[in-house]
Amino acid sequence: MVEQKKRGVLAPAQVSKLSIQNVNVMQNSVHSSISRKRKNDENTNPMPALSRDIIYEDQAPASKRSKVSSTVDCGVQTDNLCCGDATKTSSGPSKQSAQDVLDMLTSAKPGERYWEMVASERKAALAVSLAENKQLHARNSELQLQVHSMSSRIEVLQSDNAMLEEMLGEARKLAELVQAATDEDQENLQDINQEVEDL
Repeated sequence: MVEQKKRGVLAPAQVSKLSIQNVNVMQNSVHSSISRKRKNDENTNPMPALSRDIIYEDQAPASKRSKVSSTVDCGVQTDNLCCGDATKTSSGPSKQSAQDVLDMLTSAKPGERYWEMVASERKAALAVSLAENKQLHARNSELQLQVHSMSSRIEVLQSDNAMLEEMLGEARKLAELVQAATDEDQENLQDINQEVEDL
């Protein structure tokens, strides 16, 4: 019992004597073992909400609060196209075309050069599409001719098959007649041999 007190375990008789206010709630298990429960278990002993438990409220007045605003800088970039630009040296077509593309992508309104490039790309894509359509149309015509020739060949083979089936049926009938005739001849031959032996 002293050992049980050192371990913090109380006997069932001692539990009934102690008041619930001074000790943790103890519970007997099926095998008389005791387990501890929390003091304020919300499932068994709900605590009423205290008046000091309130939701946090912002104490700063509305006038002192800082407003968060976001601004987006929008710039308009214009195309500077000059016909008399012979003094400039080209640093390479890739850098110039990359710069043109960058200018076209970042400008507010696409310029004339942009629409020319779009039109040329569409024209090239249309030419590729038309060439592909011609090839597909030619291939489709070839396949239709092949299907037509195959269907006519299938019809010929089906008629040949039907004719061969008829011939097979006639051959089977003829074989049955021959078999019946040979069986009769065998029986007649055996009868004749039997009569000769009897004489």
